[in-house]
Amino acid sequence: MADTTTTNLLLTKPEVGASSDTWGTKLNTDLDTIDAVFAGAGTGTSVGLNIGSGNKLKLVGDLIDTNGNELLKVTATASAVNELTLTNAATGNNPTFSATGGDTNIGISFVPKGTGLIDVVKTTSTTNAVTQVFRFNSQSSGTPANGIGVGVEFAAETAAGNTEVGATIEAITTDVTSASEDFDLSFKTMAAGAAAAERFRAKSTGDFQFNSGYGSVATAYGCRAWVNFNGTGTVAIRASGNVSSITDNGTGDYTVNFTTAMPDANYAFTVGFNNANNAYPRVFATYGETPTASALRLKEAFTLDFGTATFEDLDRYCVAIFR
Repeated sequence: MADTTTTNLLLTKPEVGASSDTWGTKLNTDLDTIDAVFAGAGTGTSVGLNIGSGNKLKLVGDLIDTNGNELLKVTATASAVNELTLTNAATGNNPTFSATGGDTNIGISFVPKGTGLIDVVKTTSTTNAVTQVFRFNSQSSGTPANGIGVGVEFAAETAAGNTEVGATIEAITTDVTSASEDFDLSFKTMAAGAAAAERFRAKSTGDFQFNSGYGSVATAYGCRAWVNFNGTGTVAIRASGNVSSITDNGTGDYTVNFTTAMPDANYAFTVGFNNANNAYPRVFATYGETPTASALRLKEAFTLDFGTATFEDLDRYCVAIFR
């Protein structure tokens, strides 16, 4: 029976009862092979370790890559009670990186170096659509109710040892009914050292609410179209928003055409003009014309002693549409 070798490290197993004069050399070679596994520079023989349940692996130095470069450093904290737990997952589920330990409420801190950032990258073949990269997910151990949600805090050190939450963005449910859930997006900021308060909110309905001196967050109704134009001679638009053109229907008679139509014709409008002759009262109104979703026809006229209306062209008209 000849010498044999072990499965993993291929250590020589001298034939029992034979080659007795070579056993010492073979054993010394085997011991050198075992010792090489534990080379301090991490260049020893590659092996696999099975750390059984209840056992621990103590890591004091660094983990290095195949080129001998630093890969991971572990820094000890005296009397540490919190740690990280990495849990793998079956098909269709995500591995979990969790904060665990003796404390009840603990987070996970990632600290970039210098001006570096935490960069989350997802590689995709998509070229013409948004790629979702990050998800903030709040799970409740109780029964969810209206008002449950998830948020992100923005904090900064405002003085040595003092960190303040200066702003938050929160996704808040207003209806948790299954298959008809509604979410609002709320933005809060800190002012005068007080806790961050809501400043504006994007509603699930598409409405935009904000507090800009109103005293509370309320729905804002924006100007859907506006125009400043010269009505004399060839009608000319000086400046506008969502107005494609002005149609000159005759003296003092104009149609404001919208680039993007209103949802309906039930909008409000306000008008103004340059009164060249202050002696006569003037009016700029629909004069019986019915507004439409795509245009608004207006007429301007003055009266003598509140008599018959006389239409005229003025050099400045201003119109604003609200809906």
